[in-house]
Amino acid sequence: MLSRPDAKRLRIDFYATLTSSNTAPGSILSVTAAATPGKITVSWPAADYAQRYAVARQVSGSNTWKSLATNVTGTVFEDSTAEAGKSYRYRVRAYNEQGSGAAADSSYVTAK
Repeated sequence: MLSRPDAKRLRIDFYATLTSSNTAPGSILSVTAAATPGKITVSWPAADYAQRYAVARQVSGSNTWKSLATNVTGTVFEDSTAEAGKSYRYRVRAYNEQGSGAAADSSYVTAK
């Protein structure tokens, strides 16, 4: 039988193991982009073990991705720099201390 201090330490160690991970974040499963006048709102479901997200944008007809943000802590990003009439798609990737998960892309959306 464990002594009271040993049992308490065991509970703390167990909790620390459950709340910290040596695992890279999971994949982004889907990305949605919706245009309203003056902005495009990008959203995605949370990835397992993610601490932050990076969001990039690609203009239709281009092969280049432009990084828009690298330290997003939620699952919604608003792009107010999109030009009306141009079509864009967005890529989101999850990060933590262990690395990154697989990214996912939205469909193209035309800015209003």
